[in-house]
Amino acid sequence: ETLHHSLEELNRLQRMVSDMLFIARADRGGTLSTFEVVNLNEIAVEVVEYLELVASDNDQSITISGELTAPCDPLMLRRAITNLVSNAIRYSPPEAHIELRLSDQDGEAVVDISNPFNQPLSQSDIDRLFDRFARLEGSKTRQNTGLGLGLSIVQSIMRVHGGRACASLESGVFRVQLRWSALQAAPADQQQTVATR
Repeated sequence: ETLHHSLEELNRLQRMVSDMLFIARADRGGTLSTFEVVNLNEIAVEVVEYLELVASDNDQSITISGELTAPCDPLMLRRAITNLVSNAIRYSPPEAHIELRLSDQDGEAVVDISNPFNQPLSQSDIDRLFDRFARLEGSKTRQNTGLGLGLSIVQSIMRVHGGRACASLESGVFRVQLRWSALQAAPADQQQTVATR
């Protein structure tokens, strides 16, 4: 049993180191990203199918609406959306409905994920959630076992895309939006490999 707990802790530390290295590379512009014009609906469906079993354990449902095709690194965007949907599942009450909306707003690609949230948070608390190792204080959720790096990774991914992630809480609904330019698109049949320095 002691060895099992030690292995769990080592795996946790390995994830933390891997996540920290990713954030450091992204913040320094040292990532090698392959940008393609991607149908974000396909990525959203893959993420939801992957996580819906976890949501169903708590009688939660997830819906996808809207259409979006935009230039991005598909692996990075999949990771960002996975992090956000995982958080929505973790911090939503039982039987909650989680919404994932995709849209193109005035030349910006927008991924919007919202979920019910019954804890009071100030805007400064919300902004701090994007800091490294930030976690909700006093959270009573049984699944709150994260490292506090998920939203920081999401913000780093958005920086690589020249965009931003922002969050808000209004009328008991927590919302995170990913926004980046939908206009700087390479031709659909051509992939553009960008090495940032």
